[in-house]
Parts: sequence; C-alpha cells; structure tokens
Amino acid sequence: MARTNARPDARPDPDDRADRDDRGDDRADRADRADRADRADRQAERTPYRIRPSRLPLLWAVPGAAVSFALALSFLVYDGYGVWTMVLAGIAALPCYLAAIRTHLAGHVVGDRHGVTTRSALWSVRRFRWKDVERIEIRPTTFGRKVAVVLRKGKGQYVLAAPRRTLFAGEPELQEKLDALKSRARRNVPIDGGGDGDGAKAASRFRAPVLVFCAIAVMLLFEQPWLSDWWPGRKEAAALPRACSVADEGTARRLLLRPVRAEDFHADRDPYYTSACRWTHARPDGVVELGYQRYPRSGRQSGSGAAGERMRFYRFTLGTVRVRRLGDEAWQRAEELGRIRHVDVWARRANVIVHVDRAGDGTQGELTAEAQALAREAMGRLRLE
Repeated sequence: MARTNARPDARPDPDDRADRDDRGDDRADRADRADRADRADRQAERTPYRIRPSRLPLLWAVPGAAVSFALALSFLVYDGYGVWTMVLAGIAALPCYLAAIRTHLAGHVVGDRHGVTTRSALWSVRRFRWKDVERIEIRPTTFGRKVAVVLRKGKGQYVLAAPRRTLFAGEPELQEKLDALKSRARRNVPIDGGGDGDGAKAASRFRAPVLVFCAIAVMLLFEQPWLSDWWPGRKEAAALPRACSVADEGTARRLLLRPVRAEDFHADRDPYYTSACRWTHARPDGVVELGYQRYPRSGRQSGSGAAGERMRFYRFTLGTVRVRRLGDEAWQRAEELGRIRHVDVWARRANVIVHVDRAGDGTQGELTAEAQALAREAMGRLRLE
C-alpha cells in the first residue's frame, strides 16, 4: 500500500500582503519626493540668483566720507600750518569712502546659466560668461573677505560687489552664497580660498594698514603737529585777552592824573596776533601802554620758540637787564629824557610777550614798580591750554 505525503493548505497572510503594499507605497513616495526635489533644484538653477551686499558698512562709510569732505575743504576756514596736508588727506580718502558707499548702497551680483553680472554702481556694470571664468577666488582683506572672478587666458581679475565680509558686515553665509551662485553655471567652476590662502594673499590684508601707517608717520614727521598750540599737552596761548581790559580806565586813573585813551587795538588773527592799549596824560608827559604779542607756530618752530627768539633780540640789542620772577623770562630797560623817565618791560610766558611802557615824571623806582606790576597782572590774564 503506497504512502502519500499530504501538503498543508498554504494560504497568504493578509498582514504580510499589507506590509508589502505599505513598503511599496513608501518607496514610491520617496521616489516621488526625490523627483520633485530634483526638478525644484533644476528649476532653481535655471532661475537667476541675486546677491546684495550688506548696508551696515554705511555706518562707517558715510561718516568717513563726511570727514574727508570736510578735510578737503578745510582751507576755507583754516590757513595755519599743515592745512594742505589736511586737504590732500581728505582728497585721497574721499574716493575710497564714496566707492564703499556706492557699492553697499547700489551694488549687486546676478548669476544665471549664461554668466555672472556685477554692478558696483548705477553706471558701473560688468558681465562675465561662465565659459570665460577660470575660477572664483575668496581673498582676504583688512577687515574680512572679498570675492573675485579670475578669467581664463589672463584676461583679468575682477572683484564682485557681493558677497563680501567687511567691517560691521560679517556675512556668515558667504560660502553658501557662492555655492548657489556657482550652481547656475553649466559647468564646474572651482572656488579657491575660504581661508587666508597662500602667504601672498594673507599678507595682502595688511597692505592697506601698513600703507596708511607709513603715510601717517611721514605726515607726522613732516608736519610735526606737536609744535602747534592745539596739540594736547602743549601749554600755549591760543587767544589773547584784550589789552584795555587789563590796562582799564581805573588803572589809568591810578597811574595818571587825567588819563586820555589814545589807542585801543585788538586783532588776534593773522597777520597781527596782537592787542594794545595806550593811555596818555592830558599834558604829554605821562604814558601807560600795554601790549600783547602772540606768536603762533612758524614752520618747524613752535610759538614758544619764536617768542623766545624775539626775547633774545630784546636781551642782546636793547641794553636790557633781567627781571626775576616774572613769567618765563623778563627784561627791562630804563631811559631818562630830561625830566621824563621811561621804563620798558618785556616779559614772556610760553608763546606770548607782554610789553609795558611806563613814562612820567616820577622817580625811576616808582615807574619801575608800576611797570612790573602791570606786566605781572597782564601775564596773569593769559590762559594757556
């Protein structure tokens, strides 16, 4: 009797079939999403990509341009030593600030499948075809990075208006923006840089500061601004008091019987820098005269140096004697013409010389004491800054 092997009834499990259907649907969904993403990427690559530079650098470019413009026109309000250096510095710096303003205000870069267009101003537009671009370079600058396109066959290198990193504008997405710009090309365009690059490129970021530092050093050595009265720490008079406010009518009445004001001159400006007041007696035998003379800087000589040189003239050519404890230095001359005696006192404090002329019929000692007292009061009115 033959034996037969009976097979059990194999029916498909409904749960397994549902799992297979779900997995198939998931694969289809993923493929569909990938296809849509790929189409979106291709569509994005066909869409022109626009980059604009940040406008935050206008916070320093606009004030810098205003200061440069003021320096360029400083000769209209200032004619002292160093004015033309200020004018030349303003003229040299103004175009740089104006270029930064126009780039960050009106500049942009547009990339499409044909090439890249950069505009740094309304009237400055350049377009480069991708087939002419050898590579894109990220170059270090003093305060960040800039981007340039290098053309094939040595046709030139041109800086793009954007993207860029500079003062007050970090641009953290610089690499991502360049990748998006490069994706518009129909071929692979290499991007060179991102760090400091080779030594020459790394050193280029210090080129501008070194040049500016050298220019400032040369200007300081040539101009020597520390000799001017406005330099911090230099104690010199920048203005004169009015002489007749010191030798006023009360002082004249105390020294003269019936004083008459004969002169009141004040011109503390180029070319005078002087103030003078003169009182005479009703009868011409008494005189009280006070004069200020301020010496500004002259060439490579400070105002104090020029005043000291003038005092040496009074010392060695007018037969004067020294007066102690009166200003930085003081000298006096006494003359007698009949019954009228004259006493002249010259005293210097920093860059100002005070001259007192006292004449009358009093004794030599009285006139000397009166002249020195008036000179001392006049010196006390000076304000050194």
